[in-house]
Amino acid sequence: MRRLGKWLVVACIAGLLAVPFVVSLVRGDVRASEGLNGVQLPQEVPRLTCASLLDGTWQEETAAYRAARLPFRADAIRSFDTLDYWLFHHTYMNDGKMLVGRGGWLYETIYPEPYVRDIHSEEELAALFGRLRAVELTLEEKYGKRFLFVISPSKAYTDPEHLPAAYAPFVAGKGMREYGYLVRALEAAQIPFVDGQALALEQKAGGVPAFGLAGTHWNGYTAARTMERVLDRLALPYVPVGLPHESAVKQTQTDDDLLQLANLHRSAWPRVTYLALDLTGAGAPQMARKDVSLALIAGSFGWTLWEYALQWDPVFSRMDMEYYYQLGHRTAVRRLPGSSPFYDVQEDPAQALGKVEEDEAWKQRLLSHDVVVVECNAQLEVRHIEAFVARAERVL
Repeated sequence: MRRLGKWLVVACIAGLLAVPFVVSLVRGDVRASEGLNGVQLPQEVPRLTCASLLDGTWQEETAAYRAARLPFRADAIRSFDTLDYWLFHHTYMNDGKMLVGRGGWLYETIYPEPYVRDIHSEEELAALFGRLRAVELTLEEKYGKRFLFVISPSKAYTDPEHLPAAYAPFVAGKGMREYGYLVRALEAAQIPFVDGQALALEQKAGGVPAFGLAGTHWNGYTAARTMERVLDRLALPYVPVGLPHESAVKQTQTDDDLLQLANLHRSAWPRVTYLALDLTGAGAPQMARKDVSLALIAGSFGWTLWEYALQWDPVFSRMDMEYYYQLGHRTAVRRLPGSSPFYDVQEDPAQALGKVEEDEAWKQRLLSHDVVVVECNAQLEVRHIEAFVARAERVL
């Protein structure tokens, strides 16, 4: 028995040492595009020529092509990446720029940065939002448009108690100072805004979460409540989502995009549900709808606001969303009452490929809408706002 036990120990050690080599073989030179992050699969069988055979290109491309199609390849890569993470706290995502907090909570490294240092000075923000105020006045006074600013919540600001222990002194010392800069800049510039960060903190105090353990973005319920405040400011009717304990909302989904971005096994973390809208109560086709169109200039948190109208309540007759200012652009046109889905959605393939829209076309599309909403996360990713302001100053 002792001899058998020794052999089992040796076999286990050898197996662990072999893992990187086996997975390196399985991994090949590329990563699968379906379900994994990285370079897309080679789609064509490598072409054999004398030149490619002699210089070794054919052998390399063939090995990569076969490795990309080995059975269980995706599982092997996820297993390797999960092992790499647990042993060395390294992830494939952003060259390892991801934090694991208390209780297994995940954060991108950039999220708690405002606790450690000022990303923007108060003077810089005051200057930027002073320019944004001038754009707002131009839209309202010259073109008759409505303008509103939305602050979406930061996971690090909303749930700092789950950050790694090393951040505790910064949280206690600096707190949400930079978020305060943002609020003061908006108030000083007299820009009308809806504060989703304040709402997330209010909900948390009442036992209602805004974020999940393994995800980046706010949940559908918190985004819907924020959108209701937007619609109140615009005096537009809507279908209330109700309180979390009511039938309109239930915990049914899991926000685990950080696991997906890092190619980590979902089973490595407990399944944590987060508040998502129960769409059985959506639509209210009997409600009279106004023809009000929306231009949404937003970052990744803006997609949850966009989904509110697409899935819950079609309050806008037409919507355009510019993701991180022309990194992506989608248009949604409301269908007839009672239709499912509520909107016809189209993505601009030119902008998806990075093509910049001509100034005049951009101006006409922006001014075709009744309402312009600009979203910014409380952790202050403002590059899309800077780009929007610069272009609006040039063309309006």
